[in-house]
Order: sequence, then structure tokens, then C-alpha cells
Amino acid sequence: MKKTLFRITNNLNVGGVQKRLLETLPELLPYFNIHIIVYKERGALAEEFEKRGIKVHFIPSKTTWDISCILRIRNLLKKYQADIVHTHSYGGCIKGSIAAKLAGVEKVVSHIHVPLEMHWYGKWKVKKYKKMVIEKLVHKFFTDRVVFVSKTLRDEYINKCTFIDNRGKLRVLYNGFDISNFPLLPKEYDGDVFIIGSMGRIVESKNFFFFLQVASELVKQDVNFLFYIIGDGPLLNRLKSYVKEKNLERHFVFTGMIKNPIRMLNDVHLYLFCSKTEGLGGALIEPLLTGTPVLAVENMVNREIMDLDRGGEVLAEDIELFVKKIFDIKNNYNNYKSSLSFEQYRSIFSMDRLISDYKELYEIDSK
Repeated sequence: MKKTLFRITNNLNVGGVQKRLLETLPELLPYFNIHIIVYKERGALAEEFEKRGIKVHFIPSKTTWDISCILRIRNLLKKYQADIVHTHSYGGCIKGSIAAKLAGVEKVVSHIHVPLEMHWYGKWKVKKYKKMVIEKLVHKFFTDRVVFVSKTLRDEYINKCTFIDNRGKLRVLYNGFDISNFPLLPKEYDGDVFIIGSMGRIVESKNFFFFLQVASELVKQDVNFLFYIIGDGPLLNRLKSYVKEKNLERHFVFTGMIKNPIRMLNDVHLYLFCSKTEGLGGALIEPLLTGTPVLAVENMVNREIMDLDRGGEVLAEDIELFVKKIFDIKNNYNNYKSSLSFEQYRSIFSMDRLISDYKELYEIDSK
């Protein structure tokens, strides 16, 4: 008999966590009856989840500690005889974990996807610290496991508010991808136009202006470059204005949001990932799954991902350093590409691995 699994998050709008849930939860349907509770709004993707056989429940909440919302969640969990509750987001953890314990749910899991500075959000440091203490106490007394998308996030959590020690409950689960959607692409450079790409949401933290600065310096030395920027976001027009101002328009392709961005990687010889802050960068992992060489800006999460195999290099955020490395790669591309390895990424970040880990977490792993 299938167990009943509830996921709890703030909304089902288009975002990184929601995208991961939409890809992962249908793969768990053969093993679990799955529901999602949202408390801010249903979101644009709610209908898509329901089309795929996942029931969505909207229980509106006015505050993090909305008692009526917590009690309604408890009642819903009891109605469907929930066996597992798995929460996402700070508010989801507080409401969902407490409601689950009140309902007598067998296993409660909290999942942290983003850097803790963003997870424990707030304008003032004292507010962030308060959230940190509260959630770590909820983890201690109301949850059975705390899951992180990277070792870097787990270690950051351990080193925060150390007087609340939850280390025995912590687990790292890397995101999973359907590897069949990421064929290994043959990559050769014939000495003509060298194509460099990057993709992601066009926001400040993704650091696309560094990409543009590197591109500008490259073109000053060699006009045989073409740059793809794949994605959309509030800063897209500013990027386009910068390109126009620098007279780089013939060197750039802005694709906007496209349904299958991976197909654009067919043409890309080298991928730049410039994001400074990630929980686990999907836009870094996806090109690695296709065998596309990557240069990433140095930070602990990017380093953690890249070091799982040999798909490229991590460099300090320095324009001159990136430009020099790109020319080194371009001038010896085919030999450089043949020296790299991508198979471990395809194993570690596979959906099959993630589903196996979830089944263990939910059914085998003891409290």
C-alpha cells in the first residue's frame, strides 16, 4: 500500500524550487500518494501539478505563526492520513512541521534550497537571527530530518547558532535531472566563430554584467566571438542597453525565456557561470550534463559542484583572468575538451539517484 506524502511550500509560481518539484514529484507517484499544500497562493504551475496527478491544496496564511492555518493543515493531514510531510521555505517549515506533529505524522522533513542569507530573509540582522534560532529549534523538536541541496549549505547551517545542535538530523540530497533530456553533445572547434553561452534568470545575483564585461574585453582582442544569453528577468533590458552602448550587438544573441534552453547548448563551445550566490546552481549543472566545458566564478557551491568531476574550472571573479583562460581554451580547444570528464555529473545528478535517495529517506532511513 502506498504511503501518503505531503509537500508544503509557499506557492507554485515559476521558480527554481517549483521547477525541481514539478520534475521530481511525478517520478515518485508510483511509490507515494502525493499532495502539495501552498499557503501564499496557488501559483501559475498549480494546474500543471494537478494534470500530472498531484493534488494541490491552498490554505491561505496571514503570518508565519497563523494558528488557524496550522490547525487547518493539521486537519488536512489527518483527513488524508499523511505518513510523511516534507516542507520547503521558512514559513512552510514552521507551519508544516508543527501541524504534522499535531496530526501524528510518522516522518517530518525540512528542506533548505537556498543560501541561508536568503532563507532566513529580513531587512535587519536581528530579524534574520530570530528566524535562524526559531527554525533551528523547530528542526530540533518537530522534524526528523533536515535536507540540504549542497554540502556547502549544510556546513553553513552547522556553523550558525551552534548552541542548537541538529547535526544528527542533517542530510545532503543533490537535485536530480532526467538525464535523457541531456544528451552528451559532440564539441569541436574549427577555428571560426567561438560561441560562449550562459543562462539563468536575469537578476543581480546571477552576475550577468560580469559576463558582459568579459565579452567586451574578448572582442577587443578578437572579433570571432558570439555570445548567447539564455533567459529572462528584470535586468534584461539593462543588459541589452550595455551591449548597445559598447557596440557589441552583432556579437550577442538574447534568446529570452525558451521552452528548451538545452538545445541552445548544441552550438556553445564554452559556458560561463558567473553567479555569486547559489544553493545549488541548476544553470551550472545542466551544461555539465551535456558535456559542455564550464568556467565558473569562485564560490564554495560552484567549487563543490565542479570538483565532483572534471568539467572545467573555477576562477576568481577577475576579468583579466577569465579573458586569459578563455583564449587559452579557444587556442587549444579540441585538446582541452578531450582532457575533461563529465560522467560523474551525469551519475550524481541523475533523477534515478534522487528517487532512490528519497525512497530511502522516506521508507528505510530510521529516525
